[in-house]
Formats: sequence, C-alpha cells, structure tokens
Amino acid sequence: MTIESASVYFVTSVSGIFTGIGMIILLFVNVFRTVRGIQHMEDMRQQQELERKQKQTEEMTLQMMRTLAATIEGKDRNNCGHSIRVAEYAALIGKRLGLSSEEIENLKDCAYLHDIGAIGIPDQILSKPGRLSEEEYALIKQHTLIGAHILKDITLVPHLVEVTKSHHERYDGTGYPEGLSGAAIPLYARIVAVADSFDAMHSRRIYRNALSEDQIRKEFSESAGKQFDPRISAILLDLMDEGHLEDITGKYKEMENSLYMDSNHTINKFISDVFTTIKSQEDITSYDFLTGLPLRTLGEKQIACAVQDHNGCLAFVDMDNLKKINDVHGHKSGDRALMTLGKLLARFASNGYACRLGGDEFLLFFPDITHEEASEHITQLFQQFHALTKDDAEIQYASLSAGLYMCSGNEPFLTAVQKPTMLYIMPSKMEKISFPSISLRSTICPPVYPEPAII
Repeated sequence: MTIESASVYFVTSVSGIFTGIGMIILLFVNVFRTVRGIQHMEDMRQQQELERKQKQTEEMTLQMMRTLAATIEGKDRNNCGHSIRVAEYAALIGKRLGLSSEEIENLKDCAYLHDIGAIGIPDQILSKPGRLSEEEYALIKQHTLIGAHILKDITLVPHLVEVTKSHHERYDGTGYPEGLSGAAIPLYARIVAVADSFDAMHSRRIYRNALSEDQIRKEFSESAGKQFDPRISAILLDLMDEGHLEDITGKYKEMENSLYMDSNHTINKFISDVFTTIKSQEDITSYDFLTGLPLRTLGEKQIACAVQDHNGCLAFVDMDNLKKINDVHGHKSGDRALMTLGKLLARFASNGYACRLGGDEFLLFFPDITHEEASEHITQLFQQFHALTKDDAEIQYASLSAGLYMCSGNEPFLTAVQKPTMLYIMPSKMEKISFPSISLRSTICPPVYPEPAII
C-alpha cells in the first residue's frame, strides 16, 4: 500500500489528476481483493480444522465403541474375542470377493461393531445356559435395532449401520428384523452373517460345545441359499479347506481383546474400569442375602462353565418341610433354616460351586470326584445339617433330599441337568444312612423332587 501510494503521487504529478484517480480506484480494488482472499483462506482453514476435529471425534467415538463391544464380550469367557475373529474372517471373504483394501478395512470396522446392540440385552438372557423362551428370544432379536440406533450418527465408516441392523437377515427372507432376502440384504451384512455364524459354530458356548469341522461344513452346505448367500458360503468352505480360517482361530482364540483393551490407552482403560465396576456391582446383586450363595442366574452360569471343563457330580439339594416350619413357627424360623443350610453348602462347596435356585432348592457341583466320593459328601452334608437342626425346636423338622448326576467333561450343562439322577432322602433319624438306588427322570430347572413321604 505504501508503494502504491507513492506510485500514485508520482504518476499524479506527472500525468495529471485523471490518471491519479484511476490508480486510486485500482488501489482500492486490489485492497478489496486481498481482503476477500484472506477471508476465503481463513474460511478454508477453519473448515479444514472443523473437518479434522470432526474426524478425530468420530475416530475417538469409533474406538470407544470398539472398546465397549470388546468389554461386553469380555464378560463371557466363551465369547471373548468374537468380534475380532469375525472381522478377520470377513476380511478374508471380502478379499476373495475382490473388494479393495479400503473396502476391506471398512468391512472389518463394521464387523468389529456388529453386536454392539448386545449392551441393551440383560446379562441373564445373554448368558442363560438353557433354551430361551419366546419372549427372551424376541428380546434378543432387538439387539440389531439397538445397535443400529447407537451407531446411526457414525458417518466415518460406510455401511456400519446397515451391517449392524441386517447381519441376522436370512437369504431366504426368514431372518430379522426386516425379513430382507437375496441381494436386498447389503453385501457387507451377508459377509458378516457368514463370518459371525462360523465363529459361533466354531466356539464353545455356555449351552453347548464347539461344533466339529464336519458339522460346520454340513451346516453351511445345507444352509446355502437358505440362511446364507450361496456364493459367500462356498468361499467360506474353500477357506476352511485351505486352512486359512484355522490360522486365524489359533491366533485369536485365547486373546482377550488385546487389540482393543490396551491399558495404556486412556479411553480404553476408562471404559474398561467403568464396566469392571458395573460388573462387580452386578455380581454383588447376584448373591442371595439370606444364604450368602449366588442366585440362580450367576450360579448356573458358573456351574455351566465348570461342567464343560471338569468331570464331576451335580447335586440338586432340596430342603423339605420348609413350608411347615413357616406355617407353624413363622418365616423367621424358616429363614434361619435356610441360613443354616446356606452356610453349610458354602462350606461343602469350598472346592466346588453352589447356588440357590430359588425357594428351598439348591444346586452344587463337585468337580473331579467319583460317585463314591460324591455319595460321601452328601452323607456328610445330611449328617451335619441334622446335627445343626436336631436340637432346635423350631427347625428340627427340616430335612434334605438330593438328586445326584455324574457328568463328564465337555458335557453341556443343559444336557447334564436333564439326565436321570440317583435320588437320596435324608432319613428322619441319622444314626444310620442308607441311600436307595432309585433311577428316575429329573425335570430340573428348577428341580422337581418327589415328596419325601413317597419314598
């Protein structure tokens, strides 16, 4: 501006006033254009900074979501690392389908978060060792819609919401939540559906053991064109035959989500600590305040896991005459009888597991013992309970019955509790105990026992 002003003065003095006015106009035009250019550059800089911050926020949110999903899975040891493995399987399938490296990365991100909606499903349903009721299954199906709602504002990853929402659609149109069929199901969702199902079949669950490779091949062969896209099913079977899936399984099977749960990462550690605290509070509320034993939801889950890892004995213990004690002497006396039995069962389960199924029914598991040792344990339990109650006028009528089942390792819990049991009844006098060998069909969950008077 100084140079321009000096130039105007010089030209004006030489060329006259009209030329000077023209130069002044040019001066102001240049000043205006310069100011507009600076404004445009600043707007561009601010827009780039805004986009950078938005991308950074979305990446942070995505990382938090991954951590959240991994933490949810980490609550169930049989499901730990599921999303990581599904992402790796999906990436292999995507590569065979000719997807670009960028598309494969997007597919993996979608697979990482496909089950995020499980956060809205109660733990007692997710970890239930038995068959789900129609109402419970209807609630389970809501996890796809819950996940889609959680992720609806995440624009950083293409196809994220559609995969989360549609990975349980079936190729023949009988899936959920919308009943889509064939090519109407998004490609990424069809890929994740196959990878998800393979990992579920290949992994042990609380209600069953892992399927063999022959069983998995049969499932995918028979379900091609029904549940799964036939082309994607064929690719998965090829990958199985070539051993690529087994390589991934071996790599990640025992990994407890270390890809997500880096303790040095502030966000991950924060979320992990929050969920650890929540889990500890859930565990506290899962214990019976009267007997001190785990309640049915937590206890059955613990015992179901133990049954898969150990041979041993399941003991279904029932306190008889509790109603009579409550009616004659009041509920405080009945509570005292339950407390007495609860403390005794906790002591007997010091090397095993015990829980209160509800009311006067209890479940124990003694790992790695023989039938003779289990019978001896029950004998001692009956004798000690009788010794603790015989001199108490109010609870002396309490007696015990127990159904025993010897289960083998790797046996699903649901199978074990439906097998025939040997029934033992505590005699009214404990000078001599003899256990009749009565074989009967048990209808456990909750256990149903014959009335003592029948025996």
